[in-house]
Amino acid sequence: MTNVYFYPDNYSKEDDLFEVVGEPKYRYYVEAKSIEEFLIEYLCGLNKFPIYLTFTTYHDYDEIKALLTKLKQEYHVKTLGDVSYTSTEDGGMIEYHVPIIKVQITNTEALQSVISSTFWLAETNCKYIISFSDNVSFTTEKGTDWRGRDAEYSTIFIDMNKETTTIGITHDAHGLYFFSNLEEYGSIVNIAKQLQNYKVVVKE
Repeated sequence: MTNVYFYPDNYSKEDDLFEVVGEPKYRYYVEAKSIEEFLIEYLCGLNKFPIYLTFTTYHDYDEIKALLTKLKQEYHVKTLGDVSYTSTEDGGMIEYHVPIIKVQITNTEALQSVISSTFWLAETNCKYIISFSDNVSFTTEKGTDWRGRDAEYSTIFIDMNKETTTIGITHDAHGLYFFSNLEEYGSIVNIAKQLQNYKVVVKE
């Protein structure tokens, strides 16, 4: 049986991946040997849909769109204000606004396939947020970059004023933040019952 570690969440308020709106009743920081495997097993075991997956990606995401279309999962693509750069095979440089995709996942087959195909983005510091309600949004504001030139920057928000549960993946997918306003998540014992193949270890 694999260990999964639950810590008090002392980190998310300082994290720059997203901002939490409201004050969740219950919040944990979670680590496991494989966050990807933990997510798939946990979410599939719950079998509660729809699930909303929001993630940022790179300029070339045709394969992701093709997968979502094949799986018949509804999705929307927007762009953040933030600008990123990538090199081309001929030594050039492409400048692009960071794409952000929101997928409404409706079944376990799609859930497994989508997470398995996209979780590498979380491992490369893209934003990756899973929620049981449509409570993730972003705003874009104008500012200046390090050269003093006009620039735009976006902030992603998780609205926890709703009765919902949301999971945000940390930098490099070393762990995850678990936010919930549902009473069923007020006890680690209750959470442990949903993790049949994991031993829950509580850390203070």
